[in-house]
This record gives sequence, C-alpha cells and structure tokens, in this order.
Amino acid sequence: MKIFFLIFMSFYISLAHGQNIKGEFVLNGHVSSVNKGQVFLTYSLCKEDRYVTITDSLKIDNGLFSFRGMINEPRKARLKINSEEISFWIEPAYMDLTWDMNLSEQFELKGSLTNEEDRFLSEHFNQLSAELSEYGSKLKELQLRKDSIPDDADLNHMIDMLYQNTDSLLETQQMAGIHYRSVNPNSFFIVSTIELALKGFPAKWLPVETAKEIYNSLSDELKDSPTGRRVDIILSNAVNTQIGKFAPDFNVPDINGNYVKLSQFRGDNYVFIDAWASWCGPCVQSMPHMKGLYEKYKGKGLVIIAVSRDSDKVTWKNAINKYGISDFNNVLAEQEPGSWMSGYFNEDDILNKYPIMSIPRYFFIDKNGVVIGRWEEYSQENMDAIDLIFKQSFEPELTDADGL
Repeated sequence: MKIFFLIFMSFYISLAHGQNIKGEFVLNGHVSSVNKGQVFLTYSLCKEDRYVTITDSLKIDNGLFSFRGMINEPRKARLKINSEEISFWIEPAYMDLTWDMNLSEQFELKGSLTNEEDRFLSEHFNQLSAELSEYGSKLKELQLRKDSIPDDADLNHMIDMLYQNTDSLLETQQMAGIHYRSVNPNSFFIVSTIELALKGFPAKWLPVETAKEIYNSLSDELKDSPTGRRVDIILSNAVNTQIGKFAPDFNVPDINGNYVKLSQFRGDNYVFIDAWASWCGPCVQSMPHMKGLYEKYKGKGLVIIAVSRDSDKVTWKNAINKYGISDFNNVLAEQEPGSWMSGYFNEDDILNKYPIMSIPRYFFIDKNGVVIGRWEEYSQENMDAIDLIFKQSFEPELTDADGL
C-alpha cells in the first residue's frame, strides 16, 4: 500500500494543475477509419435532486467533431459511433480525444484530470478487483454448500475467513481514494469517495471526525458541487448516528403502506434498527437471533425496524414471509428502490440518513431517541454485545444482580 501511494504521488505531482468543477466543457474528437456519420455523447447532469441523462449528437466531418456543453461537476460520459462505444470522464475543460476505431476501446483523452485519475487508479486496482471477484465466487460456492450442511464448523470457519480477507482487500482498495487527498485536496474523486465511505465503510476505515476534517479542507467549489452538497447532508447525519447522539428521524411507509416515524416511539420504546437485504447472507444468518430477541423483549417495549436494501419489492415481501419477520416494522432503505444507483438523491431516504450502504448494520436507540449501540457486521461477538445491552436495558435488575 505504501508503494502504491508513493507511485501515486509521483504521478499526481506530474499532473498537478487546477481542476475545474463546473463550467463549460469542449470535447474535440478525431476518429480514424470513419470520415462521416453520427457520433453520440451521453452523460448525466444534476438538476435539483436527481441526475438527468443528456444525449447530444453531431455529424462527423472528415473524422472530426466537437462537442460543447455545461456541467456542474465532472461526469462519466459515453461516446458511441455505430455499434462501438467508449466511456471516460469529462470535466469543464478543453479536451482532445483520439480514437482508432480499428482498435475497439483503445483511445487517448487529453485535458481531463478526472479521467487521468480514474485511469491510473483502475490500472493499479485491477489485481485487487480480480482477487475480490475470486473471493466472491468462493463465498457464493461455500454459501450454497452451507445451505445443505448449516452446522459444519469447518465450513463456517472458511466462510468467516473469506469475509475477513474480502474486508481487508476492500479497505485497501477504497481507502486509497481517501489517502491521496494529501497530494491534491481538490480532486473530485475525494468528495465522491467520502460519500461512499460515510454510507457504507466500516467506521474504523474512516472515522466521522476524519471525514469532517477532509470535507472541511475541500475547496468551496467542490463543497458547492451536487456531490459536495450531498456529502454535507450525509456527513451531518453520520455524526448523528454515533453513540450518544439523537438518532436522525425518518418517516417512511412500511410494507403495508402505513408510515413509520422513528420519533413516534420516543418516550415509550427502545428501537432496534436492523439494516438487511434478502440477498445478504450474514443478514439472513442473524434473523433467527433477532426474532428471538424480539419475542423475549417485545412485551417490555422493544420495537424492531427492519430496513431493507432490496431493490425489488416482490423479492423483499417474499423474504419477509420466508424468514418470518412480519412482526417487525418492515421498511425500505429507499422509497424508490434502486434510486441511488440511478442518480436520485432523496434526503428523506433512510439510506441517506444512516450509513447502511454496507450491510448488515445495527443501531439501538433508547426511549429518549439517543443512539446507545451500533454494530457493523454479523458476528458472534456483536450478537453477544447486543444480548448484553438488551439485558441491561430491559432487565436491569438481573444485570445488577450479575454485577454487569
């Protein structure tokens, strides 16, 4: 990792220049083997709270074309001629594209610092990505075997070790985007990485205080970009999901269309938020434990809100029935499932109020609405910790007798 950063710093210093965030872009193109025809440029543009797709087209004249447009932050774009397509990052700058269509996806783009960063990082992370893909395939295979022999201790140990290795690789891959801020604190990739980190990284990878420090060091132009403004909101909510803080409120429809408002339980109930999904193996693995806790403490004021990351409502509803959790308050992380991936930012979505991009995640909130516990993965250690805090909250007389 240290070698990677030394290489990156040398690379970045050689490119050091100001990066514009919003303004006009000019993309001058030269393609070989195609003298005439149509060229299409597609990219997204943030308008209010969502990204809209822009597609522009031009006639190719002697293999040349020139696009102009206004953007309010760097965006990934696609360029298509006939059936061939390439993708790259555009930013407010004069950019020159050379594409030899005889070589399919091989092209050269000059003038886009964002694209240079992306290209460099992609090249150096290919090995990590290949290893992650290999781990993913192994995990899928082992999970299928586990379905038929759930109590195999050796198999469970292998699965746990693969998850640990996957987490280690993800940390190495994702934290690179955070660390190179020391080279250029005004890179657009930094603000976008912070957004992903706050939503889903384990807190040990990027503590909230560190995220605040990074965000405060960004240029005003970056902070005022659409992604920068989203990060400001997400960062404020991330602070409020820390232990000792008032949990961010939300008001969303449940599986039956009835609205669940977190603050409605204040004064009467302890609330346990379980962020999960039907496709998440560890989430499903924890369900019997969650059901047991609910049966034990529901008469003493426990409310469980199961927040699903599922993008398909039918699959979500079937999973609720399959795992027998219809007694929970079942809600979706996004009111329009999959909206985050399509570029829609709804400030009211639980996904944007709580760091639950990575799941499972658990939050325990007391009767005053204060976060008194949070856990970032399914493990026996975390289940034991949850059992203990439940016992302390619902059975204080027993914990006093036990000296806990």
